[in-house]
Amino acid sequence: MRVFEALNQMRNQLPLERTGSSYIETLQYEFSEYISLLNDIDEVDFNALFRNEGSPIIIDLTKRKFISFIKKVQQTISSIISIYYEGYPDEAYKLLENLLMRNKFAPSRSSVRCAYANNYLNDQLGNFFLLEWREELINLYRMRISKETLSKEKMFHVPFNMREKVSSARFSIPGFPCLYLGTSLEVCWNEIKRSLESEEQVFACRVENHKLLSLINLVIPDECLETIIETDAHFAFSFLSTYPFYLSCLMKVAHPDEPFKPEYIISQLLLQYIKKQDMLDGIIYSSTKDHALVGVTYCNIVIPAREMAAEGYCRKAKTYYHITEPILIDLENINEGEENLNISLTTRLV
Repeated sequence: MRVFEALNQMRNQLPLERTGSSYIETLQYEFSEYISLLNDIDEVDFNALFRNEGSPIIIDLTKRKFISFIKKVQQTISSIISIYYEGYPDEAYKLLENLLMRNKFAPSRSSVRCAYANNYLNDQLGNFFLLEWREELINLYRMRISKETLSKEKMFHVPFNMREKVSSARFSIPGFPCLYLGTSLEVCWNEIKRSLESEEQVFACRVENHKLLSLINLVIPDECLETIIETDAHFAFSFLSTYPFYLSCLMKVAHPDEPFKPEYIISQLLLQYIKKQDMLDGIIYSSTKDHALVGVTYCNIVIPAREMAAEGYCRKAKTYYHITEPILIDLENINEGEENLNISLTTRLV
């Protein structure tokens, strides 16, 4: 099997669905299937991938070493979930942080000279994630259902003095405000879609970034071409390396009406890790609601609040993310609503 064929099989598995089994049973089955898939990849193709990726750490990898590395990642993710189930979320987070930050392929730091060890400073799983860099202004959207007319303040993240309204979400824990955005109104509606009650209306606004956005990328990729090793070996290696996180973070919720959703365990812990990394703003990820909604047009973005306060909104978020006045959206003509928002003025929250 060629690398590009494996990548396409991987993308076609996402987002995962539970089929009667528990979350961890489903995940462990998919982990096993992934190892089988890696074993089926031609060693010559693997070697070409490592060589073309270009990093000094990666170029000397072998298929056997890489598969051993993936097994350790998957075993650790399984342990994180088990520890979380035992009632120790803090210990689960520490294990995740250690997984993402410790060296992967380098010799022990204590056994090598400092100058030699410096070659391996970036040898951390956390650095293997694909990053989405957005320097230019981009159009992002937010949507809410309400019986009352909403101000633009009410379209922002939940204010700190109203934390009790923050429920559990895929990438955020109860009580912790985050700004959830979509790359189109269609994906926003797909996330909150439900039958409207009497007097309920749909409001939407556009949000502009006024800073360089640095986002961990968990977007389900487009179909890979046969030339992927030559044209984008970095992407191929990153997707292969972090695929266990795609599996554990992008699984459809089996019981959406229940208060605890195990499908959120790893994704919520991952956001905690990102909040501690000053260079990262958040996560961009694919919707799990519809297999057809893949690609950049159908992405969600979660940006955690950075500066806590007794009330109001995150000061940094207000500075960096400007917002339009919300408008009513006609769901029968959602594209027109998006066009209207795109010509509306954004301003900073006071």
